[in-house]
Formats: sequence, structure tokens, C-alpha cells
Amino acid sequence: MTSIVIPIRQSAVEQSIKRAAFDQLPLASLCIGAAGQVLAANDAAGRLLRFDATSARGRPLSDCLAFARPASASRRWARLWRRLLRDGAASLQVRFPLPGGGEIVAQIDASLLKFEDEPAAVLLLLALMVISALVR
Repeated sequence: MTSIVIPIRQSAVEQSIKRAAFDQLPLASLCIGAAGQVLAANDAAGRLLRFDATSARGRPLSDCLAFARPASASRRWARLWRRLLRDGAASLQVRFPLPGGGEIVAQIDASLLKFEDEPAAVLLLLALMVISALVR
């Protein structure tokens, strides 16, 4: 009789290593589901986008940022998602508001991946410019 304990334990260790590697990436990285919800965000993304990466999980990305019009953010996400489904990858520059004020101009490189047969987008963000809020 063979044991399945070792493969299960090995799988758990591999998952922990992958999760730790994702969290330690120096580039802001997010995994976003089809509906625009945050599936994962690393610490660099939390610092850049000014949100707690752990508590962002499961929330719409538009809730984590400071979009004045969430419907507009949803439309932008839907366009990017369609492009990813069509092409598998996309690269674009975007400008969006940050929580607490200010804006960011970022280069986004996005790839479509499958996790457990569900498509998800992995976004890598490179901040090109952070525009501070005006202090009055």
C-alpha cells in the first residue's frame, strides 16, 4: 500500500514556495479574475497602489483604488479582459487615481493564465510617474 501523504505534503510545500516567491517579487504584481476581483496581490503592489495586499483579496480592483466612477473602471477592465482573451497578453500605459489622493501613470504588462481551469489575468505594473495630490 502506497502513501499519498508525501505527495500531498510536497504539493503543500511547493504552493508555499510559489506564494512566497510571488510575495517577494520587487515588481508590483496582481492576479485579477474575469469580473475584476483581486485574486492575489503582492506586497510591492500594495505599496505602489496604497492598499493592504492581503485584505484586497476578493474585492473588486476598482474598490482598492480611488476611481470616482467605478462603472468607468469596470468598462476599462472589461475592454482589457476581452483583449486578453483574444490575444493572450497586452501591454499598455494607464493613468488612474490612488487612494488618499494623487495619481499614477504605469506601464502594465498583462498575461492571461489559467488557474484550476479558470482564466485569470496576471498584471505586472511598473510605475512611470506618481503624481502627488495637491496639498492646500
